[in-house]
Order: sequence, then C-alpha cells, then structure tokens
Amino acid sequence: ALAEAVAALRRAAALSPAAGEAGRRLAAAAEIARQAGAVGDSALLVRQARPLATDPAVLADLALTQVALTSTAAVPGHTIDDLLDLVDRLAGPHGDANGVQRLRVLATAACGQWVYVLPDDQRERLRQAVDAADDGNGGLLALMGRVLLHPAENASQARPHLPGLSGFIQDTYLVDETDRPSRPQIIVGVGFMTEALHDLSTALDTWSMGVDHFHRASAAGDESWMLRERGLVRVCSGQLQEGLADAELGLRISTDLGLRIGAADAATTTARAYAWLGDDTRALAAVSQSRELLGSDDVVVIKARASWAAGLVALGGHRYEDAWIALNAVQAHPTTGLWAIADLTEAAVRTGRAEQVAPLLARASAQAAAFRSPYLDNLVRRGLAQVASGADAAEHFEAALATADENPSPLELARTRLAYGEWLRRQRRIIDARGHLGAALRVFDAAGAGPWAERATTELRAAGIATVRPPATPGATKTTPAHRRAPGPAAVLTAQELQIARLAAAGLTNREIADRIYLSPRTIATHLYKAFPKLGISNRTQLRAALEPDASV
Repeated sequence: ALAEAVAALRRAAALSPAAGEAGRRLAAAAEIARQAGAVGDSALLVRQARPLATDPAVLADLALTQVALTSTAAVPGHTIDDLLDLVDRLAGPHGDANGVQRLRVLATAACGQWVYVLPDDQRERLRQAVDAADDGNGGLLALMGRVLLHPAENASQARPHLPGLSGFIQDTYLVDETDRPSRPQIIVGVGFMTEALHDLSTALDTWSMGVDHFHRASAAGDESWMLRERGLVRVCSGQLQEGLADAELGLRISTDLGLRIGAADAATTTARAYAWLGDDTRALAAVSQSRELLGSDDVVVIKARASWAAGLVALGGHRYEDAWIALNAVQAHPTTGLWAIADLTEAAVRTGRAEQVAPLLARASAQAAAFRSPYLDNLVRRGLAQVASGADAAEHFEAALATADENPSPLELARTRLAYGEWLRRQRRIIDARGHLGAALRVFDAAGAGPWAERATTELRAAGIATVRPPATPGATKTTPAHRRAPGPAAVLTAQELQIARLAAAGLTNREIADRIYLSPRTIATHLYKAFPKLGISNRTQLRAALEPDASV
C-alpha cells in the first residue's frame, strides 16, 4: 500500500512541530513514491523536504532518491560535483563525521561511473573521498565505491566476497528492520559491481533477488529496474527468451510509469535478444525506440548497449562495415566494450582492420587476467584467436573453450565453437571442424538463435555433412544437417508465452501469473490457449513434460 503510505507520511509531516521531523517524513514519502513509480510526486516531495532536512541520514536519503529519479526518469538533479559537495558537508569541520552516510552518497555517486563514464578527475576525487570516509569498517559500501570506480584494480579485493554476497544482502539489507532507502541502492550497486567484475552468475542472483523483493513490496518502479538488468544478464548468459520476457516486462512497466531512461535501457536488451533470434526488424525498431527515448541525455551505458545490438544485427546480416562502426561505438562504455570485444574483432577481421583492433585486444587481455572471469576469458581469447594464425590461433581457441565448465553463457561458447570450426575447416582439419560446428549448431537451435544456426549449417555443409529435409512442416523448403535436433520450446513460443507456460508448469494459477507479470487473468488464459498447440499438447497438466527439452538451455 505504497500510495497510502505516502499520503500518511505527508499528513504526518504537516502535523510535525519540528522542521527536521517534517523533513524526515517528507524524505521517506519521496522515496516510497519513487519506488512506486510516482515520479512527479516523488520529485515534488524531494523539493519540499530538502530545505527542512538537517539530519545527515535524511540528507543522504534525499540524495539517493534524487539520483534514482535522474537515472530512471531523467528528472534533473544532482551532478557528481553536487554529491561531492554534500559529502564534504557531511564530513563536518574536522572531516571525519558521518562516515556511513558519506559512503552511502559516494557509492551512489560511483554508480555514475557505471552509467555515465566519468572524467578521470572526478573519478579520482571520488576515490579519495571513499578512502577518507572508510575507517576500515566501510564494508560493502566502500567496496562498491572502489570497484565501480576502478574495477580491474580492485577485482582481487572483491573476488573473495562474491560467492556469498547474495545471501549477505538478503540477511542484512532485506529484513523488515532495514531502512527503506538502502534497499534499492544496495541491490543496484551490487548488481552493477558484479557486472563490472564480469561475474554474471552473481549478477543474475542479485537482480533476481531484487525482482522478487520489489515485486512483493509492490515497488513497481524498482521492480522494472531489476527486470531490465536481469534481462540484460540473461541475454548475455544465453537465456534469450527469458531475457526478452524480462526486458519486455521492464519496458512495459517503465513506459507506463513514465520512466523514460529505464524504458530506453530495457529497449536495448529487447533489441539484442531479437538480434540473436534473427528478428532484425524488431531488433532495429527497438534500437530506434531506445535512442528516441534517450533523446539528448548522454547516458553512455545505454548508448553503448544500443550500439551493441545494432552491431550484432549487422554481424548476423553479414554487413561487416556497419558492424564495425556500431561495435566501435560500444567501446565508450568500458564493461560493455569488453563484452562486445569478440564481436568487434570479428567485424575488424572481416573488414581488413585486424591491426586496428589489436591494441584493444591487448588491453582486454590484461584486464581479463585481473578479473579471472570465465565469461570474459572466453570472449577475449576468441578475439585473440581471430587475429592470430597457425598454432597461436588454435591455442587461443582451445583456451577459450577451456572456460566451458564455469562459463554461464552457452551461446557465447557456441559462437567460439563456430569460429573455431570455421578456422579448422580452412586448415583442412575437417573431422575436428565437424565436431565443433555440430556442437555449436545444437546450442543455437535449442536457443532459437536463427542466424547463427544457419551459419553453422552452412559451414557443416562445406565440411561435407549430409543434409535431410526437416520434419513435415507446411511450405518448408530448407534442408538441415541430419544430426540437427528439433527446436525446443524457446524456438516455437514467443518470450511471453514461454514465460507464462513455465509459470503455469510450476503450478501457478492464471490469477497468480497475472499478478506476477502485470496482465489480466483473461490475457494469461489467451496466451496459454495459443501456446498449447505450438507445444503439441492439449491441457495444463502436460506443460511440464512439454517444456523439459528446453530445460538444459
């Protein structure tokens, strides 16, 4: 009942005899309104609370709310310099007061590095401020600040904390007694931090925890934030339909609530998912939608994600010059640039620019050594293999595939197998090439990654694999390798149909599913009615078995 809570706090503030107490209650109301997605109301409450606030915790709360409004809805607010000035005020005349509140503000400011990519001088000022505020007990806030400002330099310090991080957040910050303003800050900050460290598994756990928590709290504004970030990580991890469903739901909620920046971000993930799935028309429409929503706002991470999607579409369509231009733009955001390094290298090699990408690969290789991330190692090694020759290329390919046991992205591994198979075929190692190409094709098929499946099929034909007609499908004319398995549920259902089918298979009623994804029970029933014949079943009890072939993707 967030709207009722806002109204009650507003009334309590009006009845408060002390200005400081009125400011505290208005600040709490502003944050609750923001979480509920009431952007205009939240911004108004922040303006009303600011001249009344004197308590350091309230000043920090207001700063966090204002930054979140700017990051999701483009509400004008604090600059990084404003936040640094606030930190100086909180430090007091001796410079050592309110360490925790200063770290709260600084961790939020450090998120600006992730979103906007700050100039070196601002990052240095933030780093010095974090060091000054941390008395050795800064804990997670100090770690977040340092990692987001300088990920590679602080990776070794952060890595030991990652395995139990999700449980620590759950037990420490999501209990009922925790101050409400800290929850979104901690989850968003840790989510960004784990992405900056290229730990997709911990990032996925963090964003999933946020989705569940804020859905239960009816905090739709923050739930949409968690959904779009979880969608991003799921697409990176090869869970295309799940990621697309998250991103589309995050886009719908953000649009309904007027969260323009959030909607622009969600659209980039839908674009990449559609690019993987081979729906170029929808992918490019989503890229255009993101750029239109973003307008003149210079949100570097969103621009980079949009360019990555456009580059992936161009790669899939063999438009390598366009891919080179788009993927070069991704490098403006350090982390996203690393995730796109193998794509950029492929475009560089296909356009005769291998020497231009070599310095980027060298820098990426040095960073990968610091991060020790199987996901990043695979991407960097694939890139190095594509610009190498002879035994060096084979060594890099083998090293890239050696990450398979711990790599959370089967699709990126399949891309590596595809590239290796292509290289092996050119080296006339046909038998070895067939093994890698066939393994890649099975992953692409299962995920519904059409363009890459077709590319693997073409390579297999060139390697001498016989083709057969697919199972009877009206109007089908394409041939496929004899060992190619039939597409799983992810390839025959839309993202939303698959999401609903899985929830129904888990035992949720139509009403419970409707509550989960903000649709009506009637709409849920319609989606299931459409999904059943696609899966070859006639009722709900058959869903679990029908979805099992996709469980390994």
